[in-house]
Amino acid sequence: MILQLNPPLEMVTPLGEAEAHFLESSGDRIYFGVFQKNTGENWWWENCNIRLGKCLTSGRCNLSSIKLTPDLEKALSEHLK
Repeated sequence: MILQLNPPLEMVTPLGEAEAHFLESSGDRIYFGVFQKNTGENWWWENCNIRLGKCLTSGRCNLSSIKLTPDLEKALSEHLK
């Protein structure tokens, strides 16, 4: 089932800043449907590969790093250029 997020959430993905517009759960996994800010591309990221964006008002100044598996890093290598 896909849920539309209203309002969208500011996120950080392995490809940079994005807006999450959709949420999908598949068994015990959660995916966010985002639009990357710098390209407008739609990507679906598993929960472990994204972070809620920084927000000084909410006191969210630091984000943990996103650790990609070697396979995912290789798959994204062309997009990261």
